[in-house]
Amino acid sequence: MSKKDFFVSYNEHDKQWAEWIAWQLEAAGYKVLIQLWDWGPGNNFILEMQKASELCKRTIIVLSPHFLKAQYTQPEWAQAFAQDPTGENRLLIPVRVATCELKGFFSPLVYIDFLDTPPSNKSEQREYLITKLLDGVDSRRKKPVEEPPLPYMESTLMSAAALSGDEKQQQSESIKETPPNSKFHGKQHSKLLHYFATDWLPNGPPVAILQGFPGCGKTQLASAIAANAPLSLDPIEASPDAQDPSLDILMSLADALASEGITDLIDEFEKETDGDLFNALLKVLRRERILIVIDEFQRLFANRDTHPPVGWQHLIENLNNSNRPVGRLLLISNRAIKKVRWCEKCDIQGLKGFTDSEAAAFLADLLKSKDLTSKVPTERLEEICHRLDGNPRALITLVESLVYDSLEELLSLALDLFSTGDVEIINHDLIEDFERELIERTLSHMEGDLLKFMRWIAVHRRPFKKEAFSEFPSANIPTQVLRKQLIDRFLLTNTPSGDTMHPLAREISVTRLRNEKAEWKQAHNLAANYHFRHFKAIQVKGAERCITSYAELRHHLFEAGRISELYLASDKLAQFALSQIPKTTYSQAPSHVETLEERIALISALPEDSRPKGLEYHLALCLKHRNTGDDYQRALFHVQRAVGPNVYYAVWLLLIELEYSLNGIDAMLKAQDEALKYLGNGSNAFAIYHRCANLLGKDHKLDAAINVLEKGISTPGVKCLSPLISLCSRYMEETGRYDDAIRILKKCIDMPNTPELWKVYVQCAKLMAQMNRSGEAAALLQKGLTVSGMTSLQHIYLLLAELMVIDKKDDDVIRLLKDGISDARVIEKKDIYCLCAELLVKNNRVEEAIALLENGISSKSIKDPVPLYHKFAMIMEESGNADGGVKFLKGAMSHPIMSLEPSTYLICAKQLFHARNIDDAISVLKQGLLVSNMKDKDQLYKMCAELIERQGRLDDAIGILEKGIADKSAHNQAYLYQTCSELLEKSGRLNDAIEMLKKGINAPALTNKVVLFQVCAKLLKKADRTPEGIELIEKAIHLPGMTGLVILYRACAELMVTVGRQQDAVQLLYNAIDGPKIGNLTSLYQLCANLMIAAGQREEAITLLKKGILVYPRDKDLKSFYEKAG
Repeated sequence: MSKKDFFVSYNEHDKQWAEWIAWQLEAAGYKVLIQLWDWGPGNNFILEMQKASELCKRTIIVLSPHFLKAQYTQPEWAQAFAQDPTGENRLLIPVRVATCELKGFFSPLVYIDFLDTPPSNKSEQREYLITKLLDGVDSRRKKPVEEPPLPYMESTLMSAAALSGDEKQQQSESIKETPPNSKFHGKQHSKLLHYFATDWLPNGPPVAILQGFPGCGKTQLASAIAANAPLSLDPIEASPDAQDPSLDILMSLADALASEGITDLIDEFEKETDGDLFNALLKVLRRERILIVIDEFQRLFANRDTHPPVGWQHLIENLNNSNRPVGRLLLISNRAIKKVRWCEKCDIQGLKGFTDSEAAAFLADLLKSKDLTSKVPTERLEEICHRLDGNPRALITLVESLVYDSLEELLSLALDLFSTGDVEIINHDLIEDFERELIERTLSHMEGDLLKFMRWIAVHRRPFKKEAFSEFPSANIPTQVLRKQLIDRFLLTNTPSGDTMHPLAREISVTRLRNEKAEWKQAHNLAANYHFRHFKAIQVKGAERCITSYAELRHHLFEAGRISELYLASDKLAQFALSQIPKTTYSQAPSHVETLEERIALISALPEDSRPKGLEYHLALCLKHRNTGDDYQRALFHVQRAVGPNVYYAVWLLLIELEYSLNGIDAMLKAQDEALKYLGNGSNAFAIYHRCANLLGKDHKLDAAINVLEKGISTPGVKCLSPLISLCSRYMEETGRYDDAIRILKKCIDMPNTPELWKVYVQCAKLMAQMNRSGEAAALLQKGLTVSGMTSLQHIYLLLAELMVIDKKDDDVIRLLKDGISDARVIEKKDIYCLCAELLVKNNRVEEAIALLENGISSKSIKDPVPLYHKFAMIMEESGNADGGVKFLKGAMSHPIMSLEPSTYLICAKQLFHARNIDDAISVLKQGLLVSNMKDKDQLYKMCAELIERQGRLDDAIGILEKGIADKSAHNQAYLYQTCSELLEKSGRLNDAIEMLKKGINAPALTNKVVLFQVCAKLLKKADRTPEGIELIEKAIHLPGMTGLVILYRACAELMVTVGRQQDAVQLLYNAIDGPKIGNLTSLYQLCANLMIAAGQREEAITLLKKGILVYPRDKDLKSFYEKAG
């Protein structure tokens, strides 16, 4: 046995601590020996102890009163102590996990102390203890790798260690605070400000991270820190809905640095794709004595991750490892950041809210300033502040709401937050929900002009100056008066960068304004004009002062429907924007609608002789993706300009697709021949044949597709034939040419070096079995198992087993599958384990099935054990041991992989539900919802809501779904919007259900909205608002990039019929049929014909159906409908 790094010695009472310590050590790369894992029943304790002392370099003892009292643990540490009595080699490392008195041998030992005031938050506590453990066992000297930097002599602030008492007092008094509410920052705020100003700025590591929950004062503290730096920029943040937050920040930094005469980033931007922005920023921070503050840094994180993109990770790591950098980078995050490699040398500090007494003083002063002291009894101040966790922003929002409502009315909006009893855990999501409710009520009391003014300025994503609202059309009240009213209500704040709105107030205002189409466009028109001021009347000579405004201008022009004007802003910046499209992404249309519109506008505006073929192709792809109006025709024009010698084969594929869609088979085949003339018969020729056949196959023109494929297969020199043969075989099968299909597959099997040969074997065997030639199919698969170099053998084993099961050869199948499990060539075995277990259960061999699955779960060769866990629990339930299955799944929830798998919690909850333990099932689902870094939580939210609804708690079920909608880790949020609207409708809140669906429709990041449009239109009809439903669907039909258009056309036509607009419905359907290709239109042909027949236009309907049959000759439903109509 190989040497181990540590032996973990512990008393039975401390077994959980010992296992946790061993787990963390192994996760960090150490090798560990621990009795709990490595000694089993029957082992000789003395011999195992002897082996442990020989195998392990060092011993860890889990120090507690139980350990000190026990006798049998003494030999485990005594030998390590004897080998290193002075502790010089650190062979014996105690870890104290409980309060205990150290005497005798232990009294001089330095231990790792887990009781040393860890954070109260459980996740932070875990990271804190892991860090203490790993730092404690690290035997290396703690000397830095590089020479420490020279103390910060040029700063006006000296290191606190060098000052006398009086000097320290003077320095503390000289630390600059930010003006707003400075006396209410609280002790922690003041302490952190003093630390950052006197220690971190002059002497600390170059990167610091300040983290805390939203509204606790991080930005205000950062501004105060910046006021104490020799040179600092205003805090910079990415726009909340920026498509690329990283680029957004870098553009803002380039702009801000250029204003200080530091042009490194601007210079890199002008190098276009050759520029290295992160390296330029690194050089700035190494060279310039400047503080850069990046606020809302968590916007760079993906979903619930706690690490930024790789470029930022490398920047931070390289800056921290630099030789005496003089710049400082302060990152502000409302999400806790784990200390891993990229940030391990960062100074990470946390900011909490006020203490209860500080918050009470703050609240009392706010009430006094608004003459509202009588509204809140003095004895309740601390209690309210405690339940709001000392959150300054929430307290300010509460005070403003007290102007209109009583305290009890407001607290009743959040019963979960202000229910009686002690508060153990503060839920910051509930606090934010409470803030949102308060702001909604405040807005309901605001007068028309002020509310409109607030909605209009809410479209600004960045701080703005007073010029932004100089053109606001207010007839009665000057805009400066309106601005002051918002500031007095704490809804608008003036900062050095400009005015910024309360983030939740902005969110609510934008959501409301989006529903008012005309106002939405007017507000963005105003904002676009504000940003155009940088570009009008002057020729911009450089991008220094305009990059950020350009990004905002693009956004507002897009929302105002004026994106085509973008190129007018600046030719230089238009060229800059185009240069930011990497050539490697020319073959991808942007998924972000705003970026898509920008690309189309800018590339279209270029003179034809200035557009390279690559941009012609990209423009064609963007137009095809947008697919509105004559976009397909324009796309064909541009891709025709893009093709030619030496172009990427994907350009020819796009030409083929567009020619077929617009001009039919002959035009497509002509494009195919032209493509092959330039591409030859090399590796890309197969893609041309494959695309043509695929297009024909989708339209059920299978004979024509087979002809194309046979031509490709028989052409000498064409490579990658197996995909062509596989597709040809499938089409032959669909046309009833089974023998031809098998023949061509066998030809492929006999060809040398066929890629993915297993697919051909499986396809051929399935076809044989379908023709009742199971024996021949089995023989073919048996042959496949013997082929040298065959990959993905699990598929062959599984199909062979299925064929043998049909012949009722269960014992032979079980032996075959066990052979598959033992076959070292099989990489992925999970499905083999599961099928084998099923057959064992079927043959009353349950214990053997359970043992097999346990073996698979413990096997290191199984990369994805999830199906095995599920199968195990299912077998336990089906064999009458449901409790055992639930217990097993609950145990799996501590497994690193299984804890992140939503299905673990879903299956466990289902088994509990089957056992009528609904409360336990809900508890399990909620446990899953609390797991950070879990993706695709939407099913958990849905099932949790369904079970809560079964208990008659409809409002609670709706609340769960609303939380899911707000949770970015939920994958299919459209599904949650729909489910939530169904429950709202069920509870009699039809209008709320409609608004919920509209909220989903307007959510910028949401995809797959077709169902939301469809359901919303149905509810509008139910609410006697059918015209509004028709307008909604018509809007959806014309949205760029919208999928599911056939469904929407049908839904819109059916709604039109219900309000007597039959002819409009027919015209709409004709537009869909004659317009750009949007999918299989057979249902639209039938609906249109039906409406025409009902209107007495039978001949026209029959003509239309004939046209449809020519397009879809193999569609049986369409033919049947035609025959009945005739």
